Amino acid sequence: IYAWLTNPNNVPQLEEIISLDLSNLSIKLLPPCVFQKMKNLLTLNLTNTPLTEISAQISALTKLRGLELANTAIKELPQSL
Repeated sequence: IYAWLTNPNNVPQLEEIISLDLSNLSIKLLPPCVFQKMKNLLTLNLTNTPLTEISAQISALTKLRGLELANTAIKELPQSL
């Protein structure tokens, strides 16, 4: 998973993903370009990850209906949400 998160251009199928569960992984950063590629994402689960912030580029996920952030270090969401 880390490989495609750090270089999402190598995974053209990202546009087809509608639900993504990254809970309980040691992800410290989600590159902004990931959000631009996942145009059909409906749900994103980041529960129990060490994330401290989410890029404002998450607003590119215009179809997103569910965002799980329980037990993360995220204290503030981007204003674009």
